Amino acid sequence: MPYPKPVPQRLVTLCHRRWALPLLAALHARGGARFVELQRGVGVSAQPLRDNLDALIDGGWLARHGGHGHPLRPEYVLTPAGRPMAAAAASLLSVAEPAGQVDVLTRKWTLPLIAALAAGEARFAFLAGGDVGMDGEEADEAAVFVDDRVVGGGDGDDTAVFGAV
Repeated sequence: MPYPKPVPQRLVTLCHRRWALPLLAALHARGGARFVELQRGVGVSAQPLRDNLDALIDGGWLARHGGHGHPLRPEYVLTPAGRPMAAAAASLLSVAEPAGQVDVLTRKWTLPLIAALAAGEARFAFLAGGDVGMDGEEADEAAVFVDDRVVGGGDGDDTAVFGAV
């Protein structure tokens, strides 16, 4: 069987941060926000927020615009590359929230795993190889978590979330 297309590295990079999707969705809704507004709106503590914002800036999805006032309070805005990602994040979270599956969706390997499975690859060796970006332990953990919550004994209607992905 030929290998499917590799999972896009940008998806793996984006999903590697727990708060990336909620931050992008929040910025999609607001257009731009200051640090404290994002912290309160998303419900994340300061250091993880800094780390996630830095990663989104490094990925080219966000820009930090100089602030105003004293002291300066910069605003974080979506870049042209970040706008479609933010719209997709908002769409995914709008389906995941009512289904109670935000925790599943925001785990760092859920979307890359689903993308690999959707591409037709169900072999553990492929998932644990370099194409998805997981090592064997991460692939095993992600597969067990998704299987338990989505395929097996999840406690909600998980098909709503993963049917939309």
